[in-house]
Amino acid sequence: MIVDQWCKEGLEAATYAVKRLNAMKLDENAGINGGDNFSARRPNPVDAQHHVARLLITDVKDRASSPFLCSVGRGGLEIEVGPTPQGVIRTDVIESMSLAVNLVLEYFEKRNTTPDLAMAEEEVEAFLYDHGGKVPWPIDEDGRPAAVTHWSLQGRDYELLRRGAPLFEHFNGTILKYEPSETAHAKDNAIIEHLLVEEEDPAARYPIFINEGAYYSPKSGLGIGMTRKMKIRVAQPRETH
Repeated sequence: MIVDQWCKEGLEAATYAVKRLNAMKLDENAGINGGDNFSARRPNPVDAQHHVARLLITDVKDRASSPFLCSVGRGGLEIEVGPTPQGVIRTDVIESMSLAVNLVLEYFEKRNTTPDLAMAEEEVEAFLYDHGGKVPWPIDEDGRPAAVTHWSLQGRDYELLRRGAPLFEHFNGTILKYEPSETAHAKDNAIIEHLLVEEEDPAARYPIFINEGAYYSPKSGLGIGMTRKMKIRVAQPRETH
């Protein structure tokens, strides 16, 4: 779930969906031996490639400053499911997206139909997108990729990236390793103060959109994105039993 941090309702809806997606348990017997469970099975983000729902927050602090398409609406909220190759239709991705959309709608339905809905602040894990920390993709003089993602990094989105870890492998076998930028320790990309609970290590970075085909080109934001992990406060409906 990608949310502009200025959008209170978007943060609440995304948190609501993320919590419930990650709490779902996959029926291990679903689809076995051609049973009836297969047709009713609705995979969640921990299925197939062990996807986990996460809350990704942009550092844009108001709608007027947002360069993203989601800002054309009243609230900035996007849902992305992956990684998956571009142009490929995967059943688990479609079902995961459907679940996420329905959970967001479920949240707003609760808010709109329950005027006295009790809310309480909860501490949740979130990743703050660090626009200044993006690692550029090696390109040749024609602007084409001059290296490939190192095999040890592939598929490790949202995992801690340590100094000296392999990033890219050039076609001649040379390995390009990760070295934090000089601004890695800075807090230029700040989160709205009232949201922040704690950030364990402001210098730590967690890569996202690893080997994203759309980011091979300089025209589309060349490189691997970087995030910071933290805990934030988000209001959620009180659970009733």
